[in-house]
Amino acid sequence: MPSIIYIFFFLALSFNLGAKEESLNPNEIVKKLKELEIVGDDFDPSNEEHLNKVQAIIKDKLIKGDKKLIKELSTILPKLHSGKSEDLIKQNTLDSLKEGKLKSFLEKYPKLLTFYARLIKDERAFVGLTGIMTQRDKLSFFGIFILVSIALNYMVKKVIKTMFKQITRVCFFLVLRIGVFYYIFQNELSPSVKIFRDVFLV
Repeated sequence: MPSIIYIFFFLALSFNLGAKEESLNPNEIVKKLKELEIVGDDFDPSNEEHLNKVQAIIKDKLIKGDKKLIKELSTILPKLHSGKSEDLIKQNTLDSLKEGKLKSFLEKYPKLLTFYARLIKDERAFVGLTGIMTQRDKLSFFGIFILVSIALNYMVKKVIKTMFKQITRVCFFLVLRIGVFYYIFQNELSPSVKIFRDVFLV
């Protein structure tokens, strides 16, 4: 599901163990990682190989829906960034990315960076988003709905012939899926939707 992939993206970008800013306090992050049994005593935050290994472990745990890790990250990360300006967060984000399509894309569309910066500074919004990953029952229900909508979409596609109606069909099912996702996770998404509206629609 795209929405969950975006959440992983936010987490991966904001969790920068190699950051030098004093406000990030990397020693505290390493301590927390040890408590979560992600790293051992031999972990060196200045070692790129160690950092890559930790990132892989964290991504794997997030994909598996590790509730303890999600809860820790969702409360720690916004506090780490709360004292920073939006411009600093955006610059740090770009600096943490290697030259490539993702960095070029973010530079081309700076509002995405603004949205990201405000999102990780807002604890309520960030906790809400990450909390979605721990709600397996709701995610399972949405997954079933997606499968049903794909089947319905396929049947309607077979009946409709004109280009205009085909475009209408695509738009209808897209809006329907987004609407159902928002309805299911309205409490979790509301703070992020407000930030999105302020950045992109005002």
